[in-house]
Amino acid sequence: MNDEGLADVEAASPFRFIRTSPAGLGVLAIVTGAGAGLAALVFRSLIRWFTALLSGHPDYGAAGHAPNPWVPWLGPWFVVLAPAVAGLLYGPLIYRYAREAAGQRHTGSPSSSMTGARPSASTGPTATATP
Repeated sequence: MNDEGLADVEAASPFRFIRTSPAGLGVLAIVTGAGAGLAALVFRSLIRWFTALLSGHPDYGAAGHAPNPWVPWLGPWFVVLAPAVAGLLYGPLIYRYAREAAGQRHTGSPSSSMTGARPSASTGPTATATP
């Protein structure tokens, strides 16, 4: 053990430089920023690719009232039915696998954002100071 309480193996680690020096933290910040920028570019490319794949146009909003080439028989109803079908697919997935992403459920109890707005039995008695 060294005088910092760390194991000697950890003290000899090549990553110690990154954690303990300002230059190492700077390098870590640059690598993290570059990774986040690259992830943003990949995400944007995926949006463009899926837009072209699913709508048949590189920019469906700029295409005006053009019919979707994959389902031309829907005509302008594609704009209404595509999000509705996506919601019908997405809803059960959220319900099954990510209930915390489903939003606020109203169960009859006050929401957490309203806790301080009005007194209730759950907050307990409030003490007031008298002058």
